[in-house]
Amino acid sequence: MPSPSFPAMLAGVTISAVIIGTGAFLAASIEAAPIAATSPATDTPDLRPALMAEAAPPTGGEAVTPLTLTIEGVRSAQGTIQVGVFDDAAAYAATDLNHLVDGAVLPARKGTVTHSFAGLTGGPYAIALFHDEDGNGTLTLSGDIPLEGYGTSGAKGPYDEPAFGDASVMAGPVRVRMHYLQ
Repeated sequence: MPSPSFPAMLAGVTISAVIIGTGAFLAASIEAAPIAATSPATDTPDLRPALMAEAAPPTGGEAVTPLTLTIEGVRSAQGTIQVGVFDDAAAYAATDLNHLVDGAVLPARKGTVTHSFAGLTGGPYAIALFHDEDGNGTLTLSGDIPLEGYGTSGAKGPYDEPAFGDASVMAGPVRVRMHYLQ
Protein backbone atom coordinates (compact mmCIF):
# COMPACT_ATOMS: atom_id res chain seq x y z
CA MET A 1 0.00 0.00 0.00
CA PRO A 2 1.54 3.38 -0.98
CA SER A 3 2.12 5.96 1.72
CA PRO A 4 -0.31 8.90 1.78
CA SER A 5 0.63 12.20 0.19
CA PHE A 6 1.55 15.09 2.47
CA PRO A 7 -1.78 16.88 1.83
CA ALA A 8 -3.58 13.60 2.51
CA MET A 9 -1.50 13.14 5.65
CA LEU A 10 -2.50 16.58 6.90
CA ALA A 11 -6.13 15.88 5.98
CA GLY A 12 -5.70 12.74 8.09
CA VAL A 13 -4.56 14.99 10.93
CA THR A 14 -7.83 16.85 10.64
CA ILE A 15 -9.86 13.63 10.68
CA SER A 16 -7.80 12.30 13.59
CA ALA A 17 -8.37 15.54 15.48
CA VAL A 18 -12.13 15.04 15.17
CA ILE A 19 -11.87 11.49 16.47
CA ILE A 20 -9.53 12.28 19.35
CA GLY A 21 -10.87 15.76 20.00
CA THR A 22 -12.09 14.88 23.50
CA GLY A 23 -10.32 14.39 26.81
CA ALA A 24 -6.89 15.84 27.41
CA PHE A 25 -6.60 17.51 24.01
CA LEU A 26 -9.65 19.68 24.70
CA ALA A 27 -8.13 20.70 28.02
CA ALA A 28 -4.92 21.98 26.39
CA SER A 29 -4.43 25.71 25.92
CA ILE A 30 -2.19 28.27 24.31
CA GLU A 31 -0.70 30.64 26.88
CA ALA A 32 -3.35 29.56 29.43
CA ALA A 33 -6.26 30.70 27.22
CA PRO A 34 -8.98 28.09 26.53
CA ILE A 35 -9.19 26.85 22.95
CA ALA A 36 -12.35 25.58 21.31
CA ALA A 37 -12.33 22.12 19.75
CA THR A 38 -13.65 23.57 16.51
CA SER A 39 -13.42 26.87 14.75
CA PRO A 40 -16.81 28.57 15.11
CA ALA A 41 -16.65 30.03 11.61
CA THR A 42 -15.99 26.74 9.82
CA ASP A 43 -16.83 24.02 12.38
CA THR A 44 -13.48 22.41 11.50
CA PRO A 45 -11.29 20.76 14.12
CA ASP A 46 -8.67 22.89 15.80
CA LEU A 47 -5.31 21.09 15.92
CA ARG A 48 -3.81 23.44 18.49
CA PRO A 49 -4.84 21.31 21.51
CA ALA A 50 -3.29 18.20 19.96
CA LEU A 51 -0.10 20.01 19.09
CA MET A 52 0.33 21.49 22.57
CA ALA A 53 1.07 18.12 24.23
CA GLU A 54 4.05 18.50 26.53
CA ALA A 55 6.97 16.09 26.46
CA ALA A 56 8.24 14.64 29.70
CA PRO A 57 11.34 16.47 30.93
CA PRO A 58 14.64 14.57 30.89
CA THR A 59 15.55 12.76 34.06
CA GLY A 60 18.88 12.62 35.85
CA GLY A 61 21.68 15.14 35.89
CA GLU A 62 23.12 14.39 32.45
CA ALA A 63 23.86 17.25 30.09
CA VAL A 64 21.33 17.27 27.27
CA THR A 65 21.05 18.96 23.91
CA PRO A 66 17.48 19.96 23.02
CA LEU A 67 16.00 19.80 19.56
CA THR A 68 16.10 23.37 18.22
CA LEU A 69 13.89 23.82 15.17
CA THR A 70 14.45 26.61 12.65
CA ILE A 71 11.62 27.04 10.15
CA GLU A 72 12.78 28.89 7.03
CA GLY A 73 10.80 30.63 4.31
CA VAL A 74 7.72 31.73 6.27
CA ARG A 75 5.88 34.12 3.94
CA SER A 76 3.94 36.22 6.45
CA ALA A 77 3.38 37.04 10.11
CA GLN A 78 -0.29 36.11 9.88
CA GLY A 79 -1.58 33.23 12.01
CA THR A 80 0.48 30.52 13.64
CA ILE A 81 2.83 27.72 12.73
CA GLN A 82 1.68 24.37 14.05
CA VAL A 83 4.39 21.79 14.65
CA GLY A 84 4.03 18.09 15.43
CA VAL A 85 7.02 15.98 16.49
CA PHE A 86 6.91 12.19 16.20
CA ASP A 87 9.30 9.61 17.65
CA ASP A 88 7.47 6.58 16.27
CA ALA A 89 7.49 5.54 12.61
CA ALA A 90 4.00 4.02 12.69
CA ALA A 91 2.50 7.09 14.40
CA TYR A 92 4.23 9.37 11.88
CA ALA A 93 3.00 7.31 8.90
CA ALA A 94 -0.56 7.32 10.27
CA THR A 95 -0.38 10.92 11.53
CA ASP A 96 -1.54 9.57 14.89
CA LEU A 97 -1.85 12.62 17.15
CA ASN A 98 -2.23 10.36 20.19
CA HIS A 99 1.44 9.55 19.76
CA LEU A 100 2.98 12.97 19.20
CA VAL A 101 6.04 13.18 21.41
CA ASP A 102 5.83 16.98 21.42
CA GLY A 103 4.33 19.87 19.54
CA ALA A 104 4.05 23.62 19.48
CA VAL A 105 1.84 26.38 18.16
CA LEU A 106 4.18 29.25 17.33
CA PRO A 107 3.42 32.84 16.36
CA ALA A 108 4.19 33.26 12.66
CA ARG A 109 6.89 35.70 11.65
CA LYS A 110 7.95 36.46 8.08
CA GLY A 111 11.26 34.81 7.23
CA THR A 112 12.51 32.52 10.00
CA VAL A 113 10.87 31.13 13.14
CA THR A 114 12.88 29.24 15.78
CA HIS A 115 11.68 27.09 18.67
CA SER A 116 13.54 24.87 21.14
CA PHE A 117 11.98 21.63 22.37
CA ALA A 118 13.84 21.35 25.68
CA GLY A 119 12.28 17.99 26.54
CA LEU A 120 13.46 16.36 23.31
CA THR A 121 16.93 14.95 23.53
CA GLY A 122 18.34 12.05 21.54
CA GLY A 123 16.04 10.95 18.76
CA PRO A 124 15.24 10.06 16.08
CA TYR A 125 12.31 12.41 15.50
CA ALA A 126 10.26 13.35 12.44
CA ILE A 127 8.71 16.81 12.24
CA ALA A 128 5.60 17.86 10.30
CA LEU A 129 4.39 21.46 10.33
CA PHE A 130 2.15 23.91 8.59
CA HIS A 131 1.49 27.66 8.54
CA ASP A 132 -2.08 28.25 9.71
CA GLU A 133 -2.40 31.71 8.17
CA ASP A 134 -6.20 31.86 8.43
CA GLY A 135 -6.27 30.66 12.05
CA ASN A 136 -8.75 27.83 11.49
CA GLY A 137 -6.51 25.15 13.07
CA THR A 138 -6.17 23.12 9.89
CA LEU A 139 -4.17 23.18 6.68
CA THR A 140 -6.52 24.89 4.24
CA LEU A 141 -6.79 23.03 0.93
CA SER A 142 -8.32 23.68 -2.46
CA GLY A 143 -9.02 20.11 -3.49
CA ASP A 144 -5.69 18.43 -2.78
CA ILE A 145 -3.63 21.63 -3.15
CA PRO A 146 -2.52 23.30 0.11
CA LEU A 147 -3.33 27.01 0.18
CA GLU A 148 -1.08 27.48 3.23
CA GLY A 149 2.55 26.59 3.79
CA TYR A 150 3.76 23.20 5.01
CA GLY A 151 7.00 21.39 5.66
CA THR A 152 8.50 18.12 6.83
CA SER A 153 11.93 17.30 8.18
CA GLY A 154 13.97 15.55 5.53
CA ALA A 155 11.87 16.86 2.61
CA LYS A 156 14.03 17.97 -0.30
CA GLY A 157 11.23 19.89 -2.03
CA PRO A 158 7.54 20.74 -1.81
CA TYR A 159 6.42 17.42 -3.32
CA ASP A 160 8.78 15.21 -1.33
CA GLU A 161 6.99 12.92 1.12
CA PRO A 162 9.78 11.39 3.22
CA ALA A 163 9.16 8.20 5.17
CA PHE A 164 10.08 8.29 8.87
CA GLY A 165 13.64 7.11 8.22
CA ASP A 166 14.25 9.87 5.68
CA ALA A 167 12.50 12.49 7.83
CA SER A 168 14.40 11.46 10.98
CA VAL A 169 16.49 14.03 12.79
CA MET A 170 18.40 13.90 16.05
CA ALA A 171 18.32 16.47 18.84
CA GLY A 172 20.35 19.59 18.16
CA PRO A 173 19.80 22.16 15.41
CA VAL A 174 17.21 21.15 12.78
CA ARG A 175 16.11 23.21 9.76
CA VAL A 176 12.79 22.71 7.96
CA ARG A 177 11.80 24.67 4.86
CA MET A 178 8.23 25.98 4.60
CA HIS A 179 6.72 25.34 1.15
CA TYR A 180 3.90 27.36 -0.39
CA LEU A 181 2.24 26.14 -3.58
CA GLN A 182 0.08 29.23 -4.06
